[in-house]
Amino acid sequence: MGPNTLAELAYVVAAALLAWAAVSAWRHDAHNPTIAAASMLILAGGSWWAMADAAALSSNQTVAAIAMLAVFPGADVMVSAFVCLGLCLTRPQWVPGRWVVVALLVEPVLITLAGLTNPWHLLVYRGSGTAHLVGSAGWTYGPVYWVDTWYCFLAVAVGIGIIARALWSASSAVRSARFAIVLVALVALGVYGVYRTGGFGQILDPMPLSVAVLATIMNIFVHRQDAFAFSPIAWAVIVDQVGDAVAVISPDGRFLNLNLAAVTLVRSMNPDAPRELVGALARDPFGEPVATAGTHQTEVVIDLPGGRTEVQVRASSLTDRRDRSLGTVLVARDVTEANALNRRLAAAHAQLVRQVETNLALGHQALDLNFAQS
Repeated sequence: MGPNTLAELAYVVAAALLAWAAVSAWRHDAHNPTIAAASMLILAGGSWWAMADAAALSSNQTVAAIAMLAVFPGADVMVSAFVCLGLCLTRPQWVPGRWVVVALLVEPVLITLAGLTNPWHLLVYRGSGTAHLVGSAGWTYGPVYWVDTWYCFLAVAVGIGIIARALWSASSAVRSARFAIVLVALVALGVYGVYRTGGFGQILDPMPLSVAVLATIMNIFVHRQDAFAFSPIAWAVIVDQVGDAVAVISPDGRFLNLNLAAVTLVRSMNPDAPRELVGALARDPFGEPVATAGTHQTEVVIDLPGGRTEVQVRASSLTDRRDRSLGTVLVARDVTEANALNRRLAAAHAQLVRQVETNLALGHQALDLNFAQS
């Protein structure tokens, strides 16, 4: 088995991994079609790129030459979709308009047309045999190739900048997910930059392989581990706005996310709690053991600096479509005033009942006395 055969096998495996990751991303983000489409296009573009690189190693010179020109649609769709993904992550309700889609597709369409059209493809690659699509191993890069390369670098840089700009304004769990995406993009961009400057010697193209490895890691990290923590819409638009304390606990008993009310309550109960609560062990948060199945509700009394507080805690377990545990949601509500009011109402009701009973007894006695006198 020669070096080219091993390289072809590696590219095919990378293409399969990226295709699997694309399908997984589409299914996981089906609730948000914009994010799902952007994620899928990034990974599908990487899969196309890997398959084209595998075909570029073919012993048939014409097939190899066409495959080298066919790389560009996958690469350009990847970077364009990454810009959309950045906008989706920082603006959860954003939907790309028609002109945004057209602007992002201009470069992928133009480079594809240039590669498929003779003699325009001579602006992409140059060298002996380029006009007849042979001898691709000895081709050099043309001006359109370098324009497209700089477009890819610029698009990825814009996407990273969009995500990084909103990185520190997000909640802890969302921040970690965005940081992971930025880190993966920077690593991939670095690999591509080193390759383009000749840092990997005679290796054909390490980019699809690195993207496949990084995409697999991201798929496991984001989609399978602590899935509830990476829902920016739920936390930014809904959960952070409610007055009740809401905390999500992972199956292994760690905080996945907390809203502001939950952070305040946890720190009031435990002043020595870690500075970063997300990822810390949640030992009976809110004084209530974490539910393992179903839903239950209870009330606990907590000694806080402001005095004894009565808290109603509702624990609900989360499962996916295959009944696998995703964690537990705890909702704690301060019911001190409500319970005090209920006790006052109960006391007033009891007093009223006693007064009515006393009045009835006095009435009966008066009737009996009048009857005896008559």
